[in-house]
Amino acid sequence: MWISKVFVYKKSFFMIAKKQKNRKPKTKMIKKTNSRVQRVSFLKRFWLDKIFLNNGLFFWGLSSVLLIVLFLGLLSLLAAPNDVGITVTILPPPPTVSISASPNPVPDTSTTSTLSWSTTDATICNASGGWSGSKAVPSGTEVVGPIAVATTYTLTCTGLGGGPVSNSVTITIPVPSFSPSLPSINSFAATPASVTAGGSAILNWSSSNTTSCSSTDFAVGPIPNSSGSVVLNNLTATKTYSLTCTDGSNLVTSTTTITVIPVPTVDLNSDKTSAGAGETAKLTWITTNTTSCTASGSSGIIGWSGLKSPPSGGSQDIILPSAPGGYTYMLTCDGVSDSVMINVGLPPEIVNFNSDKASVKPSETATLSWKITGALSCSASTILPFFAADWTGIVDSTDNISYNKVITLPNSDGNYGYKLTCLNTYGSISRNLNINVSTAGTGGGGATQIVNPILGAKPISETFGGTGGNGIEITVTVDNSEITADFEGGINLSWVSKGADKCTASGVNGWSGDKPTSGNELIANPGIEGVYTYILTCENAAGQKTIAYSKITITQPQKIEGVVNIIETEVAPAAPTEENKPLIQETITAPINEALTKTGVVDVFSVDKQKSSWQNILTIIMALSLLGLIGRGIYGFYWARKNWGFVFNSQNGFAIANAKIEIRRSADNQIIQTILTDYKGRFRFKLKDLKDGNYRVNVEKRDYAFPSKLFVKKGESAKNIYLGNSFKLIKSKGLRLKIPLDPILSKQI
Repeated sequence: MWISKVFVYKKSFFMIAKKQKNRKPKTKMIKKTNSRVQRVSFLKRFWLDKIFLNNGLFFWGLSSVLLIVLFLGLLSLLAAPNDVGITVTILPPPPTVSISASPNPVPDTSTTSTLSWSTTDATICNASGGWSGSKAVPSGTEVVGPIAVATTYTLTCTGLGGGPVSNSVTITIPVPSFSPSLPSINSFAATPASVTAGGSAILNWSSSNTTSCSSTDFAVGPIPNSSGSVVLNNLTATKTYSLTCTDGSNLVTSTTTITVIPVPTVDLNSDKTSAGAGETAKLTWITTNTTSCTASGSSGIIGWSGLKSPPSGGSQDIILPSAPGGYTYMLTCDGVSDSVMINVGLPPEIVNFNSDKASVKPSETATLSWKITGALSCSASTILPFFAADWTGIVDSTDNISYNKVITLPNSDGNYGYKLTCLNTYGSISRNLNINVSTAGTGGGGATQIVNPILGAKPISETFGGTGGNGIEITVTVDNSEITADFEGGINLSWVSKGADKCTASGVNGWSGDKPTSGNELIANPGIEGVYTYILTCENAAGQKTIAYSKITITQPQKIEGVVNIIETEVAPAAPTEENKPLIQETITAPINEALTKTGVVDVFSVDKQKSSWQNILTIIMALSLLGLIGRGIYGFYWARKNWGFVFNSQNGFAIANAKIEIRRSADNQIIQTILTDYKGRFRFKLKDLKDGNYRVNVEKRDYAFPSKLFVKKGESAKNIYLGNSFKLIKSKGLRLKIPLDPILSKQI
């Protein structure tokens, strides 16, 4: 019996082991660090074998052997390390499945729905019901439909832990409720919904479950007219349109509005259509149906630009440009514009008004010449109490044409004034000239005015206004109406007004703003070639105005050619050549009140044309002889003094004639005097016009360089040599300068 128990025990043990071996679950190796588990398992088996063997001594020996073997095994276990690998098998859980649909239910039979599912511990998933095929694990989405009827969607999954496992979702649709088909207007609208006055729009409509449509605001057309369109033209005001449709027993109504935008209008006006340069004009404007207005205009206008407020209307005073011409002023409001043209002008210009003689004998004749621009008419008159029958009334005044008239001077001595007055829309201008009548006069031609070409023209005075009942008169004087661009002295502009309460300047080069009724101002040289107009507008309390102006011409500087010797109070012309040999011998004498500057004004001197009678010739010879003796004595005394200088070639010592010499103040480099060397290279400054102080001299001569870099000082000859340095002037000690210039050698090709 114990044998059968042993075999039963062993059979059970091996069957269990075989069963565990045949399974294929996941396994996991773990280590047990405590050997007590093995010892307990050994004791249980030992006592079990003892029970099996205690029924006979025959098997006691076998049991002893087994016990010894087990004992040795126990010793081997005790001797082995505590960490022993054990394989543990962990079975996974069974799979799970969840599924949903969105939307669910669907609103109608034309709508789709999205199925979403997720699984755990699943390896394979298959769809059934409303869908089919293998599906993604562990999750996924799929769009199904449209859903025409309620449909169930099932997802079945299996995994290592078991299965199959299923889950389902049913997508339903709402049960439609029954209602009678009532009439409806699906759409009723205008295209466009907003138009400008006089524009057009189209009304469109559509309806359902209707038999006809009608309107009291527009013609819908004959039946069937459940849908249609109509064009509305020449719309003038905003209006709401109504449409009514019916199925025979029920009515439905809809409305739409067409907005009509009024057309904007702009009306711009000026209180002047023509005015003088620099005057003020008033612009006024009236607009309707506008939201924004912008000002603009011709190039050169002043103060008329940008947004204007209020847009419904307003006014603005503007200052007209200083340059003559037609100027357009424009106002644009919401795309609509209006403009005005203002013609801006100046009084006429007297280009010249001269006499061929400045001094004559009684009853001799003279020729007056004149040229005018911009005049409507010109008249001749004399300055009272003098009256000349041959210089009165209207004279010719066509633009830019030179006119001449011979007049007879009075038969008594005196200074007689002749006047030329011209006028146009913008004002009047007059200019005077005087002719001296003297019994002791030179006769036979009188005096001809000559202007030193270095310095420019004599002052010009012109009178504006004072005619046509206007009590305002302005006399403007400019000391130099034509200068070169490098002139450093400025322009002296003076004016005197009569009957004016205020004056305003406009024009160029900073000439602007309020000015006194009489005054003078030094204007800087613009330095750029051109014609510059300086305008002065004077007015009185009665609103009367007179415009005056002065034009200054700036030219490029010209190089002075020829020989001019300047010694204290003498001006000598260049020596005559075949090209400039005079027909009549001329003697030129005149006092020079101011030293020459780089460019300035010098007093006018006279050229007396001598008669050919032997008396006059003899008188001239005697006078010249006497003057020669006196001049020689003065000449020797003059050059013996210390106040002189000498300009020479640094390489050969030869004198240099016609060299321009400037003496400048060292502090501000201001030019004080300018002179030229004579034919012997000599010069002399007017020390009486200088003050003690520090000065510097500059020398200019074509083909020569200053200061000299080649001159070598040697002994006594180097005394008073000047090489461009600043020096201190003491007038009591005089001034002697020896100035070397280096010749500039040009390479011949």
